[in-house]
Amino acid sequence: MWASHCIAIHVPVYVDGPRVLAASEWRRALYLLRDSMAGRFDRFILVAPTRSAADHAGRLTLEPLGGAEDDGFEGHCQVDGVMEGR
Repeated sequence: MWASHCIAIHVPVYVDGPRVLAASEWRRALYLLRDSMAGRFDRFILVAPTRSAADHAGRLTLEPLGGAEDDGFEGHCQVDGVMEGR
């Protein structure tokens, strides 16, 4: 059975053309969350504010999230600006 889970976060992801990147420590946290689900979900859809990777070059260690490798993350729905909780 194919199931997906939507994760809405306030931590930004970074875009570099078609690539979606995350700060390395945050990427690790997302992978731990994925692993803790013990296979209950096949895919995770991430909703997060986006920033330009070029604007943060050298200040953060950015690593790919989703894409060609089958890491369980896909369909990155991105929002510009800041998300507010209510």
